[in-house]
Amino acid sequence: MIGRRLLQKCVLRIRIRLQPRIGGGELTHVCASHHSMYGRISSSWEITKTEISLKVEIPLNTTAIDRNINN
Repeated sequence: MIGRRLLQKCVLRIRIRLQPRIGGGELTHVCASHHSMYGRISSSWEITKTEISLKVEIPLNTTAIDRNINN
């Protein structure tokens, strides 16, 4: 009735690799972000005397690949 039809179903796959380099010198924390065409990508890490914390934000419908921080 409205003259439309789906010609091709296309699924876009976005993969983001997480591979922080924690430590190094006197750094105790780092944060960075990037505004991609799919949304915000951000990561940060912090070292305290008792723990290491990692925070990540990725856009919807994306996949993040976690790399061991020791590799």
